[in-house]
Amino acid sequence: MTLNVAVFLYSFNDIDHIAPVAWALLNKGHRVRAIMLDPERDGTNDPRIAFLERNALFSRHPVASVLDIPWTAWLFKQTAGETQGKMRRGLRKLLRMTGLSISRACAVLVEWQTDVCVFEWGSTGGHNRKEFHMAARQLGIRTICLPHGMNIYIHADANQAMQSAMSTGQADKIRSDYVEYDAYVFQSEFHRDLEVALGVPTGITRVMGSARYCPEWADTLRGLYPAFAPASAGPNTVKVVFMLPHWTYNVDRDATLALIEALARDSFVHLIVKDHTRGTGGLPNDMRASFKNLMGAETAADEPSVTLIAWSDVVICFGSSIALEAHLQRKILINPTYLHTNKTIFEETRSSIETLSQDHTLNILSEIRDGNAPSLPEDAIDDLHSAMIYGGRAPFDVLNGYCALIENREVA
Repeated sequence: MTLNVAVFLYSFNDIDHIAPVAWALLNKGHRVRAIMLDPERDGTNDPRIAFLERNALFSRHPVASVLDIPWTAWLFKQTAGETQGKMRRGLRKLLRMTGLSISRACAVLVEWQTDVCVFEWGSTGGHNRKEFHMAARQLGIRTICLPHGMNIYIHADANQAMQSAMSTGQADKIRSDYVEYDAYVFQSEFHRDLEVALGVPTGITRVMGSARYCPEWADTLRGLYPAFAPASAGPNTVKVVFMLPHWTYNVDRDATLALIEALARDSFVHLIVKDHTRGTGGLPNDMRASFKNLMGAETAADEPSVTLIAWSDVVICFGSSIALEAHLQRKILINPTYLHTNKTIFEETRSSIETLSQDHTLNILSEIRDGNAPSLPEDAIDDLHSAMIYGGRAPFDVLNGYCALIENREVA
């Protein structure tokens, strides 16, 4: 049976993880409509959205055009000041209470003959989805929550916000409203277990592996972007991409910036620093400006991570799942564990080169330059991929599994 699927997208990251699911659904002949919930990030000029739009069964709909309520673009805007933010939230709550925005959302879902609504991780009121989730529940449409990222931390208190939430003594209530979804999907068993302990009802959880990092989509994604061309290139240099972390994830910011400074000024390193895609990890402005005076150091806020990794010899990463892309592209992955106090799946599976100081990191890079790169055990890589890409059950057809869940059939 052909389905009509409404997919609600909010930011770069959830497009990254949900686009492959939409692609798989389209390949099976289902109709997919993507509702872009942030008026300032509506998918225009996004290569992943453009790729999906090649299929006639896919369409993109900015939220303002979907609800067609006066001032919708302003009501859903996220980058105004605190005063405007309070006004927006109050007006949207009033529109929901009067039933105006809910009835409009219901009308659109009915017009589209929607069978399933797909949201990204989060509470039922988060990331501009409230009106649509309430409409779906009112109409009896199934709601499924898919990953907007990949958790690499093997403990729940990996950042300051979660530490604060867990300090109340009611950690098992943090995710209590997630019961309003029909299914909530995780890539790994350990992440599911962490979230169940925080209140996600066990009965709605599914472990499906990673759509973003499954080989079929990872190979396709790389072909959507042109190759990265650095501003300069020095001879006999080790090409290094440094993936910045969320600064609030128990990171030693000063030590991280000191390592970046040392790499930027090292004559045998060509350094590209990639800002975190959620905008919560960036270089100080003075350091960013200083790179303009260095031949072998650049920043790349907007360059896709996949193309930077393809260019690189080495990826330095300790706070992002993009390290998996380094593995998939057979790049050397350095994990400077001394820069944070969290524990990740990369240490757990021994699937990265761990460094314990700035000097240790620079020495490893020197060995790589001299052709003596350390190697990782193949079984460590296999363990990582099994846990994170295949949901603990490799080999597994990940995209077919996601389609089966949305189609409401048994996952083979």
